Formats: sequence, C-alpha cells, structure tokens
Amino acid sequence: MDRHGHVGFNLLVFAPVAYYFLHTDQTTLAMIGILGLFMLEPLPDIISGIPGVQNRGTSHSILSALVVGILCSILLYILSRHLVSMVMQFIFGQSIVISDMSQQNPIDANRNAWIGFFIGSSSVIIHILGDLLTPSGIRPLLPFAPFRLSLGIVPDQGWTQFVLFIGGVLTFGWVIVSKYPVVGRALLNSLGLYLL
Repeated sequence: MDRHGHVGFNLLVFAPVAYYFLHTDQTTLAMIGILGLFMLEPLPDIISGIPGVQNRGTSHSILSALVVGILCSILLYILSRHLVSMVMQFIFGQSIVISDMSQQNPIDANRNAWIGFFIGSSSVIIHILGDLLTPSGIRPLLPFAPFRLSLGIVPDQGWTQFVLFIGGVLTFGWVIVSKYPVVGRALLNSLGLYLL
C-alpha cells in the first residue's frame, strides 16, 4: 500500500475513535491520537528502508507493534515524570513546590504510559492491517512463524489508493464537522459552496 492508501486507511480506522473522543469532550485525546498515529504509523516502512531489513518482514509484525508500544510507553512515562519539573526549572531557575509536595507531579505518568503504549502499538497494527488488504500481504508472527497472510482486496498501487485516501479524508472530515458544524460551513464557503 502506498502513502495515500495508508493515510486514507488510517483516517477510516481512527474516525470512530475520534468521533467518540470528540463527542465525549475529550478533544485532547483525539488530537494526541491522530498526531501519534500519523507520526508512528509510517515506522514499519521507514524501518524497511534500512539496508539489510526486508520489506514487510519483522517491521510489519506484531512483535514490532509491541516494541514500538513499549518504547512509546517508556518515553511518555519519563516525560510525564520529569516534564513539569524540567519546565519549571527552565522557566523559574529553581524547583517549584506544588501544593506543598515538591516530589509530586500533577501529570499522571502511569496513565500517560498506557496511552503511549496504546498509540504506539495501535499505530503499527493499523499500518499492518492496511498492508494485509494488499496481495503482497504481511507475515504477522515473524520472527517466530514465517507464514504470510493476505486478503488481496486492494492492489499495492493504483487508483484504489486514491479512493482510500478520499474516503478517509471525507469520513474524518464528517467526524470533525459533526462536532464543530461551523468549521464545515466555513470550509464549504471557502470552496465557494454556500449553504444556509
């Protein structure tokens, strides 16, 4: 699957999650989720570009999704534990006492670690699922089992990638407009389509 196909597939898969977050007033999680998805989802193809790494090999496996999830979890945990104190040290030049508890951080590091794991692993899994739709398929249990899975629904290249892209953009656009109708009206007006 090419980049257009992956972007469209990402938007199609994430649209229901974003809809839930937006309509339960968790806009920050929706924004973090889509940002994390687009930052991390290309990793399997980026890793495949390294000399000696086979395309759709271990980088396109469940093991890769777990490794990326764990690394994101550790990174967000460390940032959550130390980010507030680092920022305060930088801004004020000294440690700041928060509610008479100098060692307590108001950011929930454990929750953020779980969010990091979920975003990291699900981003790679969504990428893998997109490639599962193609005739080339994936080998999800590498390095433990070499069998290949393929649904062969979407060609690896071609106009169907663009259809996926347009479908994803329209679906995700509908999710945003369903929560913020003014945004949709302004967008349509900017395109010259005036509605009541």
